[in-house]
Amino acid sequence: MEKILRGIMRYRSTTREQMVKEFQKVRDNPHPKAVFFTCMDSRMIPTRFTETHVGDMFVVRNAGNLIPHAHNFQDEYFTCEPAGLELGCVVNDIRHIVICGHSDCKAMNLLYQLRDPEFASLDNRRISPLRAWLYSHANSSLTTFLKWHEAGGKDPLIFSSETSLRKVVAYIDPENQFAIEDKLSQVNTLQQMANIASYGFLKKRLETHDLHIHALWFDIYTGDIYFFSRAAKRFLPVDEETVEKLLGEVQSDCKAMNLLYQLRDPEFASLDNRRISPLRAWLYSHANSSLTTFLKWHEAGGKDPLIFSSETSLRKVVAYIDPENQFAIEDKLSQVNTLQQMANIASYGFLKKRLETHDLHIHALWFDIYTGDIYFFSRAAKRFLPVDEETVEKLLGEVQRYYS
Repeated sequence: MEKILRGIMRYRSTTREQMVKEFQKVRDNPHPKAVFFTCMDSRMIPTRFTETHVGDMFVVRNAGNLIPHAHNFQDEYFTCEPAGLELGCVVNDIRHIVICGHSDCKAMNLLYQLRDPEFASLDNRRISPLRAWLYSHANSSLTTFLKWHEAGGKDPLIFSSETSLRKVVAYIDPENQFAIEDKLSQVNTLQQMANIASYGFLKKRLETHDLHIHALWFDIYTGDIYFFSRAAKRFLPVDEETVEKLLGEVQSDCKAMNLLYQLRDPEFASLDNRRISPLRAWLYSHANSSLTTFLKWHEAGGKDPLIFSSETSLRKVVAYIDPENQFAIEDKLSQVNTLQQMANIASYGFLKKRLETHDLHIHALWFDIYTGDIYFFSRAAKRFLPVDEETVEKLLGEVQRYYS
């Protein structure tokens, strides 16, 4: 306690005045950016290693950086973690949730020992609140990890994230540089994404991409911080070589399509508002056909196929848009807009002859920023298909057949 009390005295004479000014700014104009879940380990000081300041983050800490799954609760028996989610994301409209695990995590070391039935027995859990906490709320992480490890620890794991249909593929420590408990810690960090998404009060914002979940992992031994890249399907160190790429991955959902969707509001799309916004004017002039097509389809239930012109007015493309309903509404609009451009391209007279004689071909791709998956519009399947090991030869055959 002497260290704490002496520290308070130093605070009073050094940083107190400046901090009170910062508190005033936050009170008058609060703009927190993230809800940050991390471990209570004394070595984890998130405001230090993220260089954040007063008012930037809501920080929730517990043993093992766990967010219990909603199915663990009945009536009003909740822990503080979902309350923290509601306070941050609902009451304060925060748009980013961060889970941060770390190496040499004492909670994860203990969780790994719970694979021993005797160590995890009910009698032993009754005398150890920490064992009971981990057994109740981290057992899914341990089960997933043990199955993966027993199968060789090479194959990717698949986690749910913002929605049950939105999957995250993850290779855990492919260079095999971390201890077994640290691998478990990374699995546990990713498992919390599905746990967060289990809460109904977050569902709408997660489905519409108005709320985002991220995973960090801190290596206590080196001080390196890792960010889970959905494109790379692994934790990548945040450094001079990766930071811009990671920022691009986080920020690059299509802002233009998000804005285009807002143009369905007549006031937002008014002439006065278009005059002061070149981007609104550009989208209103050149993407309104995409928006009109999309809104008619969406208002009719969003199930029926759409029909687009392509190389010629007689050559039609039939398209089912996101039949599994896995993407946000603005992403569906983005797919419609991508297909609409085929007709726009074909409207130019100087291309007419080559298009009619099949000497020039139009293709549509769509990139999922969140997973790194690339989709190709298949005229045979009448939908966007992911380009992967299962589909690539089929898609190549289709291209060669259609355009030979």
